[in-house]
Order: sequence, then C-alpha cells, then structure tokens
Amino acid sequence: MTENPTDTKPDNKKVAIAHDFFFQNGGAENVVEKLLEIYPDADIYTTIFIDSKFGNKPLLQKAFAQDRIKTTQLQGFFCWQNNAMLRYFKHFFWLYPLAMRFVTIKDYDLVIIS
Repeated sequence: MTENPTDTKPDNKKVAIAHDFFFQNGGAENVVEKLLEIYPDADIYTTIFIDSKFGNKPLLQKAFAQDRIKTTQLQGFFCWQNNAMLRYFKHFFWLYPLAMRFVTIKDYDLVIIS
C-alpha cells in the first residue's frame, strides 16, 4: 500500500514561524505559543526576542534554550536587557521591517507568518 502524501501529520513537517518581535507578552505572542503546541519543533524567525519577558511561556523558553529562535541583527545591535533601552523600544519600530528584509526562510515544508 502506498502512502498518500496528503496524509502527513503536522509533526512530520519542517515548520517555521515568523513573528515581528517578542518584546511584550500579549495576544500575538499567545498565538505563537499555541502554534508551538501544534508544531513543537518549529523554528521561530523574529527581529528580537527578550527572553526575560517570557518566563511564563515554557514552549517559547524551550525554543530559546534550543536555539530555535532566530533573530536579526537588531538582537545584538541594542542592549535589550538594559531597562533604559526597553523604554525606547517603540521608537525603533521603523527598523523592524528593514531587518526582516534580510531574513531568509527556506527549506521548510510550512511557513506560518504571525
């Protein structure tokens, strides 16, 4: 009996999730957490990830610990852990689309943009 290619399970696919930034723990980040419940091995592409803001999100913390969260140059450009810099986060909104233009997502079976 041959396998039907449409009968693949979600966990058999190589999945990437693209999300603008992880600066605050809000509704959009809850959506990504739910996507990780469905695709627990998914890689995440984002501009920045402030891990201290997501201590109550075990799936995001696990992805971070496993280096599955891929960030842009903005992650290292600013000292995001510095509370003074976090206050000015929204002033840099115009940089996030520019940073994402340099992100290449390839070799995935499924890419989800959040």
